[in-house]
Amino acid sequence: FVSSDGPVHAVRVFDFAMTISDMNNLVDLTARSKDSQGRAYSAGISNNGVYERQAAVKRDDTSERGNIQIKHGKYEVLDVFYGTPHSRSGCLYSVSTITVDGSMKLTFNPAS
Repeated sequence: FVSSDGPVHAVRVFDFAMTISDMNNLVDLTARSKDSQGRAYSAGISNNGVYERQAAVKRDDTSERGNIQIKHGKYEVLDVFYGTPHSRSGCLYSVSTITVDGSMKLTFNPAS
């Protein structure tokens, strides 16, 4: 997508659509709709940070809490699925993120 100038073309298409449509009016009407309850264009993002920077559970034989590690002997954490509810905040689209081993993991949980 990036190597074929996809982002450049996406911006051009968006600019063209904004030029020929009355997008501001459409957004306003949709936001006022009783069906969308003002949530039509809302998103909630929660970020749990970097997995390996979080403090681990304190063990009885140590005086300090180390950081969580992705490798534990023969076991390794590959993915973490992290999500938070946004039912009280009322957003339509909710994305929760956490970074594990230098890779950002996204959990998309839209309203039903």
